[in-house]
Amino acid sequence: MNCEKIDVEKFLELSKSIPICDVRSPVEYNSGHIPCAVNIPLFSDSERESVGTKYKKEGRIPAIKEGLSLIGLQLSEKLNEACKLSANNKLLVYCWRGGMRSEAMAWLFSLTEIQINTLDGGYKSYRRHIMEKLSEQRKMIILGGLTGSGKTHILNYLTFIYLLYLKIYE
Repeated sequence: MNCEKIDVEKFLELSKSIPICDVRSPVEYNSGHIPCAVNIPLFSDSERESVGTKYKKEGRIPAIKEGLSLIGLQLSEKLNEACKLSANNKLLVYCWRGGMRSEAMAWLFSLTEIQINTLDGGYKSYRRHIMEKLSEQRKMIILGGLTGSGKTHILNYLTFIYLLYLKIYE
């Protein structure tokens, strides 16, 4: 299989040029996802619930069998979606914890020779990473003033300077 698990930093760096596929159920995706990720769910919401219930009551193997019986006929459609989404035969994939769902879909997608990278730790690791970044100390400047005092002009000028800086030092 043409797949590698990567940490969140590398995943986010690669996401600048490689499309992201979220394979969680639609309800999970709609409650939060990595920006620009496209949802190609392994299971629908009801299918996920059914497999999860089977897992809790009967264990891993019966849950896997239940999942396979539910999605068997849908696999080619999901594969076609991944082929359309991939860029230069590359795709980033994640699920909730970076476990069975992303591995299963990575295997499926790799059958077409798409190079897959999965997010180690899944969406949970992404959320933890973002929360850590947001809690870091930052130097902040608060721009205030009455309407018409020129705040928008200052912000536009600062944006221009920042973009110029990026262009010069790339």
